[in-house]
Formats: sequence, structure tokens, C-alpha cells
Amino acid sequence: MDGEADCRKAFANVVDALLPGVGFPYNVFKDSWGNFLFFDADAVFFGHFIWVVKDLLRIESAHSACLVNLSRKSTTDFDEGACMCLHSETTTDQFQERIRAGGDGAWLSDITDNYGCASDLGEWCIYCERQSEVAVIAIKRAELMKSIHVPLRMLGARPAESLWKPEPPSLISKGGEEWRHRLTEHYTPSMEKEKFKWWADGP
Repeated sequence: MDGEADCRKAFANVVDALLPGVGFPYNVFKDSWGNFLFFDADAVFFGHFIWVVKDLLRIESAHSACLVNLSRKSTTDFDEGACMCLHSETTTDQFQERIRAGGDGAWLSDITDNYGCASDLGEWCIYCERQSEVAVIAIKRAELMKSIHVPLRMLGARPAESLWKPEPPSLISKGGEEWRHRLTEHYTPSMEKEKFKWWADGP
């Protein structure tokens, strides 16, 4: 497959993975997905994200990833204006330039936009809500978790129940506390909790 075809496949994998019209705190992924880890949404928009993606592509033996502005894509067909194709050759500068291109039309200009990212092989998928300041990576196979521990650490990814720890309870409203509780409930790990122990204990 050529680069554009790979990116189109990655775009299709984003669309296929996510439930249309669903957002946090509900589970945005279709039933075939599990093994969820969460991280700060801002991590998607800074230079090191391209290195996370390149690491994921290398480990997965994939060719391309597609970062999709879900709020701007108009259909389930590949939409160049709402997509960013990422490859092993993509540089940090190229990524940052694309994120910020277009003045008021830049991808960072609307805090209500939501994003998705997947590879052409589709073993992982990221969903990001800037307004909620939360992103999640879903991984199809639990076995892959161990292999990708380095990019997961670069993201600061962790289970929903530990996403905001440590943090004094007084910093969050009752409504915010309920939102976090519902997020944790909807993203109960599909694997036994002891399988997360590698995360705390090191690679």
C-alpha cells in the first residue's frame, strides 16, 4: 500500500472504532475494544506526540496513522481537511506546523473539537476531548500493552481510576466528581486489575 492508501485505512479504523455521537464520560468505543488507559488531552497536541505515534507504528509494524478532527469531518469518507497523516518520516516541526496551520482555522482554535487517532493496522485507537481535558487510548489485545509501555509512559497513560491522583478532593466540584466517577464506571478495564501491575512496577 502507498502512503495515502495507508492513511485512508487508518482513517477508516478511527471511524470504525468509535460510536458516532458519543462522548465522555460514556464509553466512546464499540464493543470489540477494551484495555483503556487515560491521559491529559494536551499530550496529543505537543511535539512528543509524533514520537509516541512513531513508536506505536514501529512496534505494531504499521505504516501510517491518521489523526482526525472528529468535529470537522463531514462524512465517513476520507476528509483531507479534517485529517493529518502521520508516518515514520514525519518530523516534530511538520506535526506542529500542521496543528497550528490556518490561523483561526487551526486545529487548536476550537476547544470544543474532539479528535481520534489510529493506525492502518488498527490495534490501538485514541479518542481525545479538549474541552474535557481527557484522552483515552484503547488497545485491542492485552498482550500488546507490555510491548508499548514506552509510548504509553510518554503519554502518561494510566487507568481511569488513577487518572487524577494524587489531587486534593477540595479542588473539584460535586458535579465534576460525579463525572469522574461515571467515566471510571464506563471504562472498567476488560482485563483483571492485577494485569496493570506492570504499569506501577516498571517494564
